[in-house]
Amino acid sequence: MKKILFALVCFVLPFAIAQDVMRIVILPFNASSSIEAYGLGLATSLQRSLNAINNVYVPPVGDAFQVTQRLLQTEQINPANVASAFDAGVLIAGDIKEEANNTGSVLLGFSGPDYPESKQVEVTVPLDSPRALVQQVTDAILRELNLNATPD
Repeated sequence: MKKILFALVCFVLPFAIAQDVMRIVILPFNASSSIEAYGLGLATSLQRSLNAINNVYVPPVGDAFQVTQRLLQTEQINPANVASAFDAGVLIAGDIKEEANNTGSVLLGFSGPDYPESKQVEVTVPLDSPRALVQQVTDAILRELNLNATPD
């Protein structure tokens, strides 16, 4: 039995090591009360979209939110601690602001071990088309993180 287990580990271990997984934590976005649903909705949509990419893992947004709440209670909240809780290299948070004519802007904040200097990226989005909003923000994240994804 030990020989079989050892052989299995020897077979699987190289594949596990070869797969360098990018771990990204996404927090709910801050949003004004008139577009409050976008705060959690956008974060969850991004989490699902990015998880469809090979070698990318984004934990559930609710888990990330709970971790940040615990860190906030213990006064240990900072990007490094949030990222560390998930062994993530990137932490993404941001704000959604409503502007004129059903448009808005999403300010993405990138931090964590892969971002020693925090970085912000702003994306103008349509607020009357949630699908287009998610697509434009996802595209901005893919560009920033230099990730390739298929159109699907």
